[in-house]
Amino acid sequence: MNEHLDAVLAIASDLLRQASEADSPLNPTDFYCEGWMTALTLAVVNDNNIDLSPFRAADGGRWWREAGLRSPINNIGTTWADAVLGHFDRRAGTKRGIKLRPDATQFVVVEAKINAPLSASTKNADDFDQVARNVASMACEVNLAKLDPARFTSLGFYVVSSKEHEGTHHSLVDKASIERKMRARIDKSIEPVHTALEQWYTGPFRRLMDRLTLESITWESVIERVKQAAPDPGLILDAFYQKCRTLARGVPREDCLR
Repeated sequence: MNEHLDAVLAIASDLLRQASEADSPLNPTDFYCEGWMTALTLAVVNDNNIDLSPFRAADGGRWWREAGLRSPINNIGTTWADAVLGHFDRRAGTKRGIKLRPDATQFVVVEAKINAPLSASTKNADDFDQVARNVASMACEVNLAKLDPARFTSLGFYVVSSKEHEGTHHSLVDKASIERKMRARIDKSIEPVHTALEQWYTGPFRRLMDRLTLESITWESVIERVKQAAPDPGLILDAFYQKCRTLARGVPREDCLR
């Protein structure tokens, strides 16, 4: 069985090597994308013991790409975080759902973008953006674990994007914006959900917001900090990032009726 899996990995490696070629059988951005950029950065930072927030897992912690967080709002469903770092385990009965450990002191969620800004809405709610959704789900996980946010030494939500999009995120990565959108969602709810959400908002949600670090940073600044701490890995990340930027720009669309 292992030899067959090794053969699969060899084939996959060859395909990925072709991903940036003009006539690649793969869509280049299946590999050169924010998902892989995030995973590679997390691996480089933690493998090289680089003290770089928000990509460094605390002692005894771990990191996951594509982790499922529960939501306090039923019709929102699972929130799929681009990355989660901290003291958590896989939630029983799920493949990627998390559950914070009873002794958790780190819980960090990262939303990653490269060539596109954050969405100002979510699939099931036009007035509920990605930031508000992630933060609400963080409050839900902390509450379900019966943890006091004050016990955390690292508790934060971060957006990482290209430098050109950083300015568009400041209005979303903002406590007043998150509270306003959460308030609007609750006001639209009906009983008995409304009362339960009101209690959640004034309790677990407010306690999380009082302790939560919110920040929008750029890939350029992250890569520069990695270069300073570990030059060779930093250059590798930079090369991959530049390829992501180039390939994601695409080519001009042609009109089939011309």
